[in-house]
Parts: sequence; C-alpha cells; structure tokens
Amino acid sequence: VVALLVQTAFALTVANVWYRMGASGLVLSAFALARVRLDWRALYRPSWRHFAQGTVAAAVMYAVGALVTRLLTASPALAAQIVELYGWKRMVPDALAVPLLLVIVLGEEIVWRNAVTLPLAARLGPWRGALGAAALYALAHLPMGVPFLLLAALGAGTFWSALVLKTRSAVPALVSHV
Repeated sequence: VVALLVQTAFALTVANVWYRMGASGLVLSAFALARVRLDWRALYRPSWRHFAQGTVAAAVMYAVGALVTRLLTASPALAAQIVELYGWKRMVPDALAVPLLLVIVLGEEIVWRNAVTLPLAARLGPWRGALGAAALYALAHLPMGVPFLLLAALGAGTFWSALVLKTRSAVPALVSHV
C-alpha cells in the first residue's frame, strides 16, 4: 500500500518519469530496508553462480521481450505505446542514464522482489506469492500512463519474483533486471 501511494504521489509531483522512478525507488527501498525484516545481507550476497543465473535469465527475458514486442507491434495502438516507452530514453541526460537506471532497478528489486514477494510467498505459497507481488508491481506502473507497461511489468515481475524464490537470492533477479 505504501509503495502504491508513494508511486502515485511522485506521479502527481514529478513530471520526468526517470526522476520520478529514481526518487520513489530511493524512498521505497529505504522504507523497505528499515521496516521489512529480511536477511538483506544473505539475499544480496553475490556468487559466480548467481551472476551466471542472472545472465542466463537476462538472455531469456531479452529473447522473450523481443518476440512479444514483435508480435504486439502488429497492433497500431500497442505499437504506439511501445514507441512512447522507447521515447522515454531521451528524457534523461546521457551522463545520468546509467546511474539513474541502477538506482531505479535496485530500488525495484529491494521493494518488489524482496520486501513484497518474499512475505507474500511465505503466506500464500511460492506461485501465488510471485503472482500477487507481480500484480502489485504492475499496478505500481499505472501512474506511468502507458497500459502496455502494465502487461510488461506483470510478465517481468512474475519472472523475477519466481527467480528470487527459486534461487533464494536477490542477485540473479537484480543482474537480470539490470
């Protein structure tokens, strides 16, 4: 609930989508780290195996994303939304793009894949927890104003949540997301 409220508040006050996502990522990850009792050090303890799993997961996500995008661009309405999303790349200076992207991705992983997914999976079971967390993650993208983004967030969020649950580590999903 806090995440959805923060996302909406920033949507109403910060016009640039990248700055909005970065600011909400900082606020929400600080809140999650302070309020959600998880073994954060263990979750983010890197290993070569986790980096390899994340790299393979990224390749799978890239291939599936490219295929889905290709199929969906047959619809003029969806193609326009995809063009709009790719247009967001021009909204941030090149020098800030990578640091801001890293803040956004790390914030999303801390909040959605860890602080939300893990407790939900503990209560509802792994599949319902992953799907529930992914649905909330998709809803958090509602203030962005691009319906296609909700579908993309639902699919990617489910994949990354399942990856965290399967590997018992936050590192593969973080590597894949980056």
